[in-house]
Amino acid sequence: MANDKHEAIRRGQSSMKKSSGHPIAAIEKRIMDSQAHANLSYSARAVLMALCRNKEKDRNGHIQLSEKQAESLGIERKALRRALKQLIAHQLIIMTWRGGKVQGSCNKYALTWEPIKDRTGIQCQQFKPDAWRDWKPVEKKTASLKCPQDEPQFVPLTEISNPKLPPTSGDKKGHIEVIPVVAVKASSGMAYRRIELQAHRYMPAQHSRGWAGQRLRC
Repeated sequence: MANDKHEAIRRGQSSMKKSSGHPIAAIEKRIMDSQAHANLSYSARAVLMALCRNKEKDRNGHIQLSEKQAESLGIERKALRRALKQLIAHQLIIMTWRGGKVQGSCNKYALTWEPIKDRTGIQCQQFKPDAWRDWKPVEKKTASLKCPQDEPQFVPLTEISNPKLPPTSGDKKGHIEVIPVVAVKASSGMAYRRIELQAHRYMPAQHSRGWAGQRLRC
């Protein structure tokens, strides 16, 4: 049996698929179809793919992504920090070790959909397998606020036909009053009535008679 297998390999008739030899970074389909991944920003998706790229075999929990490497992948420093916070909030990753300048190393992360086999040098007490299943989008409450200027204002017809004019002072010679002027004009046996609002200076009683011979009052 072993001789037949080696003979088939020598002849190139092996049913096993040949690998290209290059490492692959991929995300499982169940993660991509989840709500936790669908509600991520584009920068967070790029950071998640970069974390999958840096994950070594059986080394989940020891994944690192430096700011320099993120910049080489087209991810800015501020976008990297926001994306990591969003991935942790969506429970797709957890921080297993906090680095910094004092430690001389970057933070370490773990993917929640893969097990942690090597726990040396990291803190994974809060690790929960498949924690991304518990994440649900927050419902946004949209309360409609009514503005006073948006509501229609109804004005009575009496105020339109008889507008209230401001009172004048005792000395009326130097003030301007707005008075309605009624003009009656006959044309082809029909009377047309026109009402206008014009500004006139106050005149004495003997000169304040209209076209119809009646005294005009406000």
